[in-house]
Amino acid sequence: MAQVLVSIADLPLLSPPGRGPMPGRHLLEGRAVGLSHLTLTLGESPPGQGTRLHRHDAEELIIVHAGRGTYTVGDATVEASPGDVVVIPSGMPHRWVNDGQELLVHTGVFSTDCFALEVVDD
Repeated sequence: MAQVLVSIADLPLLSPPGRGPMPGRHLLEGRAVGLSHLTLTLGESPPGQGTRLHRHDAEELIIVHAGRGTYTVGDATVEASPGDVVVIPSGMPHRWVNDGQELLVHTGVFSTDCFALEVVDD
């Protein structure tokens, strides 16, 4: 049976390749809790924080809970705010940045049991 309760405080910090740990961003890999098709990134991103252009070999949804962010998916760039969901197909290059003045709180949901990404730009 999968682990039933996981505290964010017990999760490791998200550490993308070449970047190191991202304060306030946590990783819940499904395989660590007995799931075979889900992984989450959870947390808070201060103004100015973002990601490099990258892609995953899994579908991803980003659910925005608070703040605002700019999300680029392929050729589309959108502003997302609380209640919005950003849809990212598998293999699609994408990035996000908190270019506002408030904390951006969002959750990434991946259709895989582990987190992996490929950086597309330097």
